[in-house]
Amino acid sequence: MKFPLRLGVCLGCLILAVGGCVSTPSPRMPALLGVPVHTESMTLRPVEIWPNQHRFAFMIFSDGSGPEAAPAISDSMLSRLAQRTHVYLKKHCELSEIVPIFIEATQKDHRFTTLLENAQQVDAEYLIIALFSSTESTEAASFGEERMMTQIPGETTHNTALLELVLVNVERGSIEIQAIGEARESLDRLNVPIGADQLTYERALDILRANAGQQALDRALPTFTKRCATS
Repeated sequence: MKFPLRLGVCLGCLILAVGGCVSTPSPRMPALLGVPVHTESMTLRPVEIWPNQHRFAFMIFSDGSGPEAAPAISDSMLSRLAQRTHVYLKKHCELSEIVPIFIEATQKDHRFTTLLENAQQVDAEYLIIALFSSTESTEAASFGEERMMTQIPGETTHNTALLELVLVNVERGSIEIQAIGEARESLDRLNVPIGADQLTYERALDILRANAGQQALDRALPTFTKRCATS
């Protein structure tokens, strides 16, 4: 996938590719909720917690405040990830009622209590939280086949995304199920003239973070829904 980019008087080319190496983000769910969260990929519970007659609240969040964290995914990209999650849950677990709830990014204290209160306000019995975070690194690079006399200069940005999913029993305030997904993607930026400006570098980086997050989401969802009523 190629994206034209204008920087100053130059034009660059951006290529999104899977791969790259960068440190894995640390889990951010305990910091978001302000409560301990176990690191196991899943806590086994009875299938009765996933029957489709229950009403579920859903909160999606992208955190850019962790150690060496990349910026958060934009709201527009995050809404697409939320829709992807809804479609998967409705298809694989036949959840008919998924109500989105929100929390202010500026709120630092009592987040978990606020989320439970917000879920209760929409009469939800369970709360699903999807938390995205990532780390990023950029390095100088050259592109082209080795036999070419001239290599094309540029740089590569590597993004490692972490997606944390938890299912919370609203009445008890307990985490019933949790799952983690991880994925990596890279963005190559070529410093060569290629044509008109169509995409900013910041927008391309947002797409990179969202695509890595989507892959992490796709890896976490099968584990997260393993014991839903229709599995």
